[in-house]
Amino acid sequence: QKRALVLVLRCFSAKTTTTTRSMTFVSGGGSHRFLCLAVKVEDTGRRPSSSSSSRGRDKKTAVTVGERKGKRRPRSKTTASTNNNSNNSNGNKNASKDLELPELLFGAASTSFALTVDAITSGLDFVQKVTSTEKPSSKYPPGPDFDSAFEMGQNPLKFIEKVKSRYGPVAGLRLAGENVILVSKPSVAKQVLIDDEASFTKKGTAFFPSSRLAGDGLLVTDGDVWRSQRRLSNPAFRKAAVETYAKAMNECIEETIRTRWRTNGERDIYEDFNEVTLQVVCRTLFGEDAVGTKGKEIVDSIRVAFEYFAKRSSGIEMILPEWFPLPSNISFNDAVDRLDNAVYAIIDKRLAEMEEPCFIACATQEMDLLDRLLSASLDDLVEDEEDRVLKGAMASSSNNDDEDAVTNTNRKKMSRKQLRDEVMTLIVAGQETSAIVLSWAVAFVAKDESFGERIAKEATEARILASKRLKKSPLEKEQEECTIAEEVIDDDDNCKEPDSETIIAQTELTFESIKDLPFTEAIILETMRLKPPAYIVGRSNSISDVHLDENNKYDIPRGSTILVSPYLAHRDGQYWSKPNEFDPNRWLALDPETNQPYARTALRGMGYKNTYFPFGAGPRACIGAQFAMLEAIILLACSCEKRRFDLPDDIDTNNNNNNNNSPGTKGGGFPKDAAGITLRPESPVRMKVSAIRRKNL
Repeated sequence: QKRALVLVLRCFSAKTTTTTRSMTFVSGGGSHRFLCLAVKVEDTGRRPSSSSSSRGRDKKTAVTVGERKGKRRPRSKTTASTNNNSNNSNGNKNASKDLELPELLFGAASTSFALTVDAITSGLDFVQKVTSTEKPSSKYPPGPDFDSAFEMGQNPLKFIEKVKSRYGPVAGLRLAGENVILVSKPSVAKQVLIDDEASFTKKGTAFFPSSRLAGDGLLVTDGDVWRSQRRLSNPAFRKAAVETYAKAMNECIEETIRTRWRTNGERDIYEDFNEVTLQVVCRTLFGEDAVGTKGKEIVDSIRVAFEYFAKRSSGIEMILPEWFPLPSNISFNDAVDRLDNAVYAIIDKRLAEMEEPCFIACATQEMDLLDRLLSASLDDLVEDEEDRVLKGAMASSSNNDDEDAVTNTNRKKMSRKQLRDEVMTLIVAGQETSAIVLSWAVAFVAKDESFGERIAKEATEARILASKRLKKSPLEKEQEECTIAEEVIDDDDNCKEPDSETIIAQTELTFESIKDLPFTEAIILETMRLKPPAYIVGRSNSISDVHLDENNKYDIPRGSTILVSPYLAHRDGQYWSKPNEFDPNRWLALDPETNQPYARTALRGMGYKNTYFPFGAGPRACIGAQFAMLEAIILLACSCEKRRFDLPDDIDTNNNNNNNNSPGTKGGGFPKDAAGITLRPESPVRMKVSAIRRKNL
């Protein structure tokens, strides 16, 4: 109705002799087009009389509203010829008058009535879907008879656990009238995410609304558009690139330790880690442009947008469009506008500064993530296995057999809009999820004092090993010079080896340090097993009907939503020993097949026994998984090395998290689940933070 009113007002203010306005209204009942035709008359100094109006439509304004399904009411020859004559006779003169108010009101009322009728029809269809108990097919997976949207909305984790317990690892549901398949069986999850991934899309997935903040980034696109964007983004997340982001991670967590955790006291750990990860993503994305006034504008705008998303994940705002004039929507859209202005300004600045190939050749080590996205083009990528698969899929899906056409498709970079969308996607997908993992991890560490002590010792030893690796660099072997950063000068002006305290203070943890932090890595892996931020992964078979499970056991009608649940798979007692117990040592045990710790292959394919996929799996697995692991390990190691975390004794322990406090653990409680779009802890996550004195090595 809002759009219809705007349409009529535009017709009213039009200055051309003949103006046509149309719009498309999409609803459950289909797509309908409404046409508004406004015709002006010659300015004779007076309004045409009713008699003249009855003799011909050419002497009076005509309004046609409500044509549906793209059928346009034909205009009479008299009207068309009169318009031409009017144009020829008037020239540059003002020869028209506005539509009469009654006719405008009639047009608006007609359009509003048509929209209302369609909305009622759609509402009736929705009620019929919600109340129906009929299964889509005889081979549809078992599940509840009635619509379960309300029950799932009350407590998503409890609901999906109950469904799995009652109906098995592949269950058919109806949620808000939509056909939904809940999958936790490893073989079926692998079929959806890897084996038959081409049969499933992000488009059409229910309960995963798009937003103008992320735009058309990797999270929501499909087909060749997604493949092209994925290939262009891959170089920014390869090992060589990720290694360079460790410096920003060290700086951000050290800054938090010096400021937010400077004094002993109680803190909201979730809020603190949100701030740290936001600073990390901004600095790795924008480098020096994330510092100062411009950086503060970006950070503040992102913060407002994320607060909006947190509210939108529950309540009535979930079902209302972003343009609806709620106060939160207005604040959100203002924040996105400010963020767009800042990001586009940075993109334009970088585009003006970049001069290939000199920029790439001379500045590779100092390139931030945005630089790498700007520099990437499909024709000069160094292909890895994923690139070859994506390139082959693009070529096979092309209808043009001409090799030049494929080459021209590959010779492209991201457009200005694509760059903006991918940058926003990386912020949305990477910032909060890292904060969630770190908040849960610190909560688990706080339950067992030995965990924190073990991480602290490991981190200190890792810094010393990192320092030794720096000394063995080829550059230092050639120079063989004493530097203040590596050695200290005694009273006789002689160089001597620095003590451990100096080494620890001056050496940062690096990408290579991960192998020296096995227990810290195990804590992160075990945290994501029990509390995966993406606790359900959505797909849709929008292309065609599909069959799931062995021997085509289940028939899934086209347009269904498939919800693959890592949360359920990670807690399946058929594959995991003590599935609900937090045990990081399970990742340090040796895999008899590889004779390496299970942690080494945890994130390959579908992980441990095809049941571990916190970052998804297959071609659409999280592109930033390596970045996220590096960030989580460095931030947790640095935090536990210099600060001790304790759960306050006055927190309610009756939290139904399947993580009951066991004898010998610290604190009186554990954060509650707050499952919405992601599985985050219920805020605030109160924690006692205190400085620890480093023990001598």
